Amino acid sequence: MGLFGKNKEVSYDSSRLSGILSEDCAFEGTLIFEGLLRIDGHLTGKIICRPNCSATLIIGKTGHVDVDLLIVDDLIVAGQLFGKGPIIALNKADLHGKSRVEVQKNSSLYCSNLSVKGQALFQGKSAMIRHESDETKSKIKKLIFDNKKELINEPFKVNPILKKISNR
Repeated sequence: MGLFGKNKEVSYDSSRLSGILSEDCAFEGTLIFEGLLRIDGHLTGKIICRPNCSATLIIGKTGHVDVDLLIVDDLIVAGQLFGKGPIIALNKADLHGKSRVEVQKNSSLYCSNLSVKGQALFQGKSAMIRHESDETKSKIKKLIFDNKKELINEPFKVNPILKKISNR
C-alpha cells in the first residue's frame, strides 16, 4: 500500500495498520496506539505509542498534526506537523515531498535518523539519539507511557530526560 499516490510511493505493511484518521476527520486529545497509524485529517493533542511493540506514524499529504507530545518508533511525514512539545521518533523521522515540520523553540525533534527529502521543510532544533541502545529507547517509551497521565497536563516534563540523554 502506498503513501503518496502513483508518482511518489512509499510502501508500508498494511497488515500492521491499526487506524486511519481520514481527510474529513478531526481528533482532539490523547491518542495511544501500536502498529501503524495514518493521519490524513487534523489531530491536535498528544500521540503516544504503547511500549513493547512497534509503532509507526504516517502523516499523509492532507494531514495536519499539532502536538504537545509525540513518541513513536518511526515517523513518516508528507503533510504538516507542528510540535509545541517534544517530538520523539526513536528510530527514524522521514520528511517527504512538500511536508512541513516545525518544532517550537523550547523543544526538539529527537530521533536516531533524520531524512529530509524533496521540498520538505524542517524548522527547529533536533537532537540525535542514535547512540542510545535499543534497551534505553525501550525504557524511554515505557517511561513516557507509564507517566502519560502526568505528561498529558505537562508534556515538557519529558524534556529534561531527553536532554540528559541527547547530551551524553
